[in-house]
Amino acid sequence: MQNTFLRFLLLISLLLFFFPVHTQTNETDVKKWKSGKLSQEDFKGQNTFKGIPSKDSIRLEITNGKEKYNGITYKYYKVENLFDRKNSYITDSANINAIRFAQLNYDLLEVYRRFIQQQLFAGNYNMIADYKYVLDDFEKQKKIIDEETKNGLNENRLEEWELYVNKALVENPEPVLQKTFKRKFNVSVYLGGSYIIPTGDIGKLYNAAPCLNLGFELGWQRIYLMFDYNIGNATPKEDILLLYDGSNKIWERGKNLQYLNGMFSLAYEIYSTPRFALIPFAGYNGSTYSKKYKNEDKYMILKNESNSWNAGLCFDFRFKNIYNFRAAQSFILRNAGGENDIYSIRTKIFITGTNYKSDINIGGSQIGISLALHINAGILKR
Repeated sequence: MQNTFLRFLLLISLLLFFFPVHTQTNETDVKKWKSGKLSQEDFKGQNTFKGIPSKDSIRLEITNGKEKYNGITYKYYKVENLFDRKNSYITDSANINAIRFAQLNYDLLEVYRRFIQQQLFAGNYNMIADYKYVLDDFEKQKKIIDEETKNGLNENRLEEWELYVNKALVENPEPVLQKTFKRKFNVSVYLGGSYIIPTGDIGKLYNAAPCLNLGFELGWQRIYLMFDYNIGNATPKEDILLLYDGSNKIWERGKNLQYLNGMFSLAYEIYSTPRFALIPFAGYNGSTYSKKYKNEDKYMILKNESNSWNAGLCFDFRFKNIYNFRAAQSFILRNAGGENDIYSIRTKIFITGTNYKSDINIGGSQIGISLALHINAGILKR
């Protein structure tokens, strides 16, 4: 029981040390990375560790912020890279490269800070819980630098690591806050599969149809025009007699028919976050069961068509930003994808009316579900 309590206290201490949450920082006690390079004056602490000639204390701190843009207030988390002056010191016995070595560690943490900031600005709020994995990687990288530079004594290796970390800073500039609805006009495409189940009278004649789902979408802010096309096969539950061009044709039970479904819908995004969107829609639906026949030297297509309505819901599960570390050079972090692109898994549940007419008139409805990869690219920014 005592060991469990001590482990709990240790965990809380580590969390508070690495990632404290504050609303304001005392500028005299700490130095922000963006305020300039470290100097002798930044080491104001007392040597409380025997045998350790120098010590640099650095940490990340997160604050709450907000920014107004086009009448919309965006709240966000801002991450700062801080050098703790009161807990950092250099003694007369410290090596000549002590300040350079401290600056290298400080710059290295800045690379990781920018990555965490980029994730938070992009809406990946899971990073608040996952940041410890990023800092674990920082500690591993820092240990490699400590060993290779011998804590700054190896001048050649120290210079190599300085160049390397500075290159990472250049390649990963300060992140910019992304606005959730910064696009006015959007074009989207999606590709996946669907499953359409007939019900009512139509359900007595046809089995469900597995389909390929293709989609195209035009959007203006939160309003969308959706074009869906489903193509697949269905089978009759019983023999169906149809009259075509003066002759009878039989669609035999269990034999494949081609099924086509097209939907033209108006949609509105009623709820949206960087990770999820809920979009109801309604509009026109056209669907057809058909079969091709050869009549002498010509082919004819016998159809059973319906023109009616559709309504449903889209559930867009937007991709979580994924970060990968590169082996020994893991701290060179790159942002994946363009800032105007949104990739998501779109689940669509819908219902359509039916009014099939040929020599038979049948009603009912069709219930469908589709799952597709949805790619949204912004065209015009505000």
